[in-house]
Amino acid sequence: MSEARFWRWWDRYGLLAILVVAVAALAVAQPRFRSWYTALNLLSTSAPVAIAGAGMTLAITCGVFDLSVGALLALVSVTIGMLVPYLGLTGALAAGLVAGGAAGLVNGLIVTRLRIQAFIATLGTMLLWRGLALWVSGGKDANLVHVSAVKVLAQWGWLAVLVAGAYGLSALIYYRLPLGIRLRAVGSSASSAWASGVNVNAVTVFVFVYVALTAAVAAAITTSQLAMGGCNLGVAFELETITVVLLGGTALRGGRGNLGGTLLATALLGVMRIGLDLANVKDEYQRLAIGLLLLAALALDGLRRARKEGA
Repeated sequence: MSEARFWRWWDRYGLLAILVVAVAALAVAQPRFRSWYTALNLLSTSAPVAIAGAGMTLAITCGVFDLSVGALLALVSVTIGMLVPYLGLTGALAAGLVAGGAAGLVNGLIVTRLRIQAFIATLGTMLLWRGLALWVSGGKDANLVHVSAVKVLAQWGWLAVLVAGAYGLSALIYYRLPLGIRLRAVGSSASSAWASGVNVNAVTVFVFVYVALTAAVAAAITTSQLAMGGCNLGVAFELETITVVLLGGTALRGGRGNLGGTLLATALLGVMRIGLDLANVKDEYQRLAIGLLLLAALALDGLRRARKEGA
């Protein structure tokens, strides 16, 4: 097989092949892995990263990062937890989505109006959102165990609907709407997109709001699963999200996204975590594995780019 054919095969089937091998290996090595509970557990643990990954795929395709999604998850979770006594569960969830969208708007305006690079801007807002979450909560989690129906979004049916909805909407934007063409154009070359009449600032603000909304949905799910509004949630969440996006085949420099790859990479990360849990591997070593996976994703992206530049 020639190098070009190998890379074409890898881009289409490589991640799926690794996922199939990992599932088969764990099924043989760990009898407890062979159950419906494992599949449901995979959905439960992977849904927040999967949904935020859909938004991050569009953001990185557009050529920007959002490093603040983990801190935003904590801020939205705290917002929901603190507002439930006043607005009820539905009202608090809606307020959390509004807060998430507003945070995304702030990120977008900082990048487009103040001309600050997205990496630096969202690094700053990451600290800001985390500080706000700790300040408004007083450093204490909001206990929601007493709230009826608080676990509704933790139910597997709702999780499946939310994940499918996030990827369905993202695919519609990316593949079917003119907006998808514009965000790919901005990611490929912002100056060329400007020259072609694309409102680069508007597209950039949109992707920041969109990824923030997906992070807010992830926060709502996590709050429902834990039955609490946690001010310390989302630590390293942004790194997991970026890992699955890059591992899934989205180009680090923008211009090309892969939503299906992001979903497969999320499943692979989830399977890996379940396998490590079954093997009683400590959390610090699991984080080490995720770090190595991120490095592997960056290396693959570099190899793809070098191959195209050398062609």
